[in-house]
Amino acid sequence: MPDNAETYNKRGEAKANLGALDRAIEDWDMAIQINPDYARAYTNRGNALNMLGQYAAAIVDFDIGIRLEPNNSVAYNSRGATKAALGEYNTAIADFDTAIQLNPDYTLAYINRGLAKAALGENIAAILDYNTAIQLEPNNAEAYYNRGLFAGEMGRYDLAIADYGTAIELNPDNADAYYNRGLAKAAVGQHDAAILDYDVAIKLNPDDAEAYYNRGLAKTVLGQHDVAAFDYDATIKLDPNNAYAYNNRGIAKAELGKLESGIEDWNAAILLKPDYAEAYYNRGEAKANLGEPQAAIEDWDAAIQLKPDYAEAYYKRGVVKFGLGQGAASIADYNTAIRLNPDLAGMKLFSVDQSGTVKKEQVF
Repeated sequence: MPDNAETYNKRGEAKANLGALDRAIEDWDMAIQINPDYARAYTNRGNALNMLGQYAAAIVDFDIGIRLEPNNSVAYNSRGATKAALGEYNTAIADFDTAIQLNPDYTLAYINRGLAKAALGENIAAILDYNTAIQLEPNNAEAYYNRGLFAGEMGRYDLAIADYGTAIELNPDNADAYYNRGLAKAAVGQHDAAILDYDVAIKLNPDDAEAYYNRGLAKTVLGQHDVAAFDYDATIKLDPNNAYAYNNRGIAKAELGKLESGIEDWNAAILLKPDYAEAYYNRGEAKANLGEPQAAIEDWDAAIQLKPDYAEAYYKRGVVKFGLGQGAASIADYNTAIRLNPDLAGMKLFSVDQSGTVKKEQVF
């Protein structure tokens, strides 16, 4: 059995590298019992507790480690990351500041400070931190990936695509980088290119429901409804409570002439999300096409109640009311539709919903 604190500490580090965090903590407990002033053991145990989600206990260890070794930049960075995980971004930034003051070349501290600043909505400041991280480590894939995230948040999809591309070159196995680059490409209308990125993301992570969903969405936009439906099938299998996938699969089915099956999907979408105006709208359109005008009007009534500025729903309801001989009510709906959206020409039959699009964020 080891009989000194250093040996226990090193064995704990070895166990932690193998993912045996609980067993590593036992060794750091022994190291601290032997030497209560062993700063590194406290910092190591704090890191393990952080990884296990035991944030409050981790901070206690970092506090002790910093008191014993106040010039340890790693301890400040780790405590900052733990505070950030608790949503305490301002105090986290203060710790990252100290870590950087102690070690101006500490790339990870810049990365973490950038994440904390972005969480506070300070995207430009976050990008500046990532610029510094990249200057310090030009081959740091994580820095490019995170800078791409925040460039996308600012609507600079060209920069986001470039940064994700570099992150992928440096780490070709980063499924999230492919996924997010796909989102950025879709945002600028490059749907074919986005599909290629989703293909790779799914190959790397076959259980990624969001990648299937967004690939289906891109195919829907391109009018590839048959193959889009398969992607929504996969999404729903992996995420049965995804109302957006049901809505968009309903559209794919309806565009393929399967209106009744589409209605079943919109029923499911509404059951999962009762305030889903687009699902009511789409179900109304299908019912109108099946010769059920009153049922269609009821769905558009619901859509308008949920979304009072839904110009398309007013327009469609006006069309059906006119067909039922309700001239005055029809004109009122047309008037509202024109006021809300003077140009409804070329309106698509069904309303595709992109609300399920979610970026893969970085964590501390």
